[in-house]
Amino acid sequence: SSLTEQGITLVDTPGADSVNARHTDVAFQYIKDADAILFVTYYNHAFSRADREFLIQLGRVKDVFSIDKMFFIINAADLAKDDEELQLVQSYVENELLQFGICNPRMFAISSKLGLEEKKNNNLTTKSGLPYFEEQFNEFIETELTNIFIQSALYDVKRIAKMLRSYIDSAEMSKEKKEKLRQKYETD
Repeated sequence: SSLTEQGITLVDTPGADSVNARHTDVAFQYIKDADAILFVTYYNHAFSRADREFLIQLGRVKDVFSIDKMFFIINAADLAKDDEELQLVQSYVENELLQFGICNPRMFAISSKLGLEEKKNNNLTTKSGLPYFEEQFNEFIETELTNIFIQSALYDVKRIAKMLRSYIDSAEMSKEKKEKLRQKYETD
């Protein structure tokens, strides 16, 4: 895919509804370390009981992320009988996420079925919702993530430069100053 060609690694974690508690732990570990999180739910049954518990935990930890890296996808949006019904489901999901402590979610209603057909036929319309999601996700990667990486690199460069300056100053120090400094450290 174009994402993996850019060096992006996609990980499909175990579902939150697994009977094995270790699966939830694995998913949370990936979430903690991930640059982006795509939470996919299904149009007809937005959240299972286990999803609710998982999302409550996610809502509790999301504030420690340096950026809002969560994307919520409602798949099978083509099952809606009309736009009004789809809007009702989106409002329901948004209200549920708010209950879980997740405010202003990046939410996308898509149809993976229609998206696949569109891609096979090279006919990207807006029916699937996929082009809009891809545009927003690419914008997130190209702008927000890139800025985070640049800021992190600049911080590291400044920290290393300060450390090197300290080493150079120590190396250039006279024997007398080094001896006084050594004596000071021994008495403290």
